[in-house]
Amino acid sequence: MVKIKEKKLTIIKNKKGNIFKIGPNFDLFKYKDIYFSELKKNQIKAWKFNNLYSQNILVICGSVKIAIFKKPGKVKITTLDNKHKFKMISIPKLTWYGFKNLYNGTSIIVNLLKKKYDNKSSKLMNYKKFKINW
Repeated sequence: MVKIKEKKLTIIKNKKGNIFKIGPNFDLFKYKDIYFSELKKNQIKAWKFNNLYSQNILVICGSVKIAIFKKPGKVKITTLDNKHKFKMISIPKLTWYGFKNLYNGTSIIVNLLKKKYDNKSSKLMNYKKFKINW
C-alpha cells in the first residue's frame, strides 16, 4: 500500500464566506510550479505518474476522490474537499494516481510542485486500464 502524507488544513467559519488557511508555516515560495485543474461533474482524470518528484494536492472547490497505487490491486483511496476533509496530501514519486469528481459542479484541484514541471518526467495512462471501485 502506498504511504501518503496528510496535512490537515484549517477552515475558519465566517458568515460572509469561509476562510481556508493552509497554515502558519507554509512557504509558498519553496514551490516552483503550482497548477489549478478543473474536474467537471462526474468526470475522471486518471492515470498520472511522475518519476522525479511528489505531488502535493489539495481541493479548493468541490469534492474529489483520489485513487493512489504503485501496483494495481493495492489501491489507497482518499477524499479531499473544501468542506469536511480540507487537507493537503503528498503523493510520492513513482506512484500512479487519478481523480474522480464527487461534486455536483466543477471541482478545483491544486497541485504544488517543488520542482518545475517537466513533461519528460511524467506518464499518462487511460483510466480504463485499471478497474477501480470509485
